[in-house]
Amino acid sequence: LVALARQGTPRQGRVADDGQGGAHRGKGHGLAGIADRVRAAGGELVVVSPTGGPTEIRAELPL
Repeated sequence: LVALARQGTPRQGRVADDGQGGAHRGKGHGLAGIADRVRAAGGELVVVSPTGGPTEIRAELPL
């Protein structure tokens, strides 16, 4: 699932899957770079990925 919300503030992009979970923003992982870029734009990257899944990643941007 990929979703983009254009209404209200903050703007939100969301990606979700039904995989194994375990995704995180730790240094050296791809999500760390994305989190840095979102933060540079004044936003926040939220990662919810418990062991066993599912995973949801939201980028919230104050546009």
